[in-house]
Amino acid sequence: MANHDCRFPIEIQPESHEQVALAQKIANQIYPSLVIPPTQHLSFTALTLLINKQDIALYSPYLKTTIKVDFLNGAVGYRCKRSSNKELIARAVKLKNIKNPRVLDITAGLGRDGFILASLGYQISMVEKSPIVHLLLKDGLKRANQIPELSEITCRIFNIYEDSIDYIYRMDKQDYPEIIYMDPMFPERNKSALVKKEMQLLQDLVGTDQNDPLLLEVALKYAQKRVVVKRPRLAPPIKGPNPSFALQGKSIRFDIYQT
Repeated sequence: MANHDCRFPIEIQPESHEQVALAQKIANQIYPSLVIPPTQHLSFTALTLLINKQDIALYSPYLKTTIKVDFLNGAVGYRCKRSSNKELIARAVKLKNIKNPRVLDITAGLGRDGFILASLGYQISMVEKSPIVHLLLKDGLKRANQIPELSEITCRIFNIYEDSIDYIYRMDKQDYPEIIYMDPMFPERNKSALVKKEMQLLQDLVGTDQNDPLLLEVALKYAQKRVVVKRPRLAPPIKGPNPSFALQGKSIRFDIYQT
């Protein structure tokens, strides 16, 4: 399935001849685009999938930024090592009398919040409709699964490539989750240049035209207990019903809707 939302061409760059077959397979299955021989230079305007022996990454020559999913190192690894049920996101999804409820993340993205919830013991399904973002997430989960200390977390994660609303509509009633989690794409809360570039790269890839009010409307119909929406601290709630209550941190807020 091709991704027609991207505003830039996508090129696929295998690191060496050993990765050419994999690069061609990805091109055929996900984005029918050009597979560049390793000796050629990257286009300035293209977003480029870098197919390496160790991992798969997305590179933007004009932003000079590379993103990949890494659950062991960086911010996610740091949070996992220090995560607890006192963390704001854990408090937002906690339900009385239900231990580790099922969580459906309908805006999975790079899977960071979903992985944190899985590290706290939650069974989580992460749904992502962008084929490129799904590929990066799949690659990150595959590598994490090969690390003993992380495989205990990845076994609780189900990675799904589909439009979230289509996926919800196909669910059997007995599979409706207790909690539906949303983190709609929004101007980045973190002021660091690196994070701003990463957000810009994701926006270039998937666009910003997601229908958040419709997502919320569907989520409210199918979540058994609550819908949790992550927002920048000062941003207005998503258009629709008012949240039942909110939990506020220094830079983010969780709007909680009881269903």
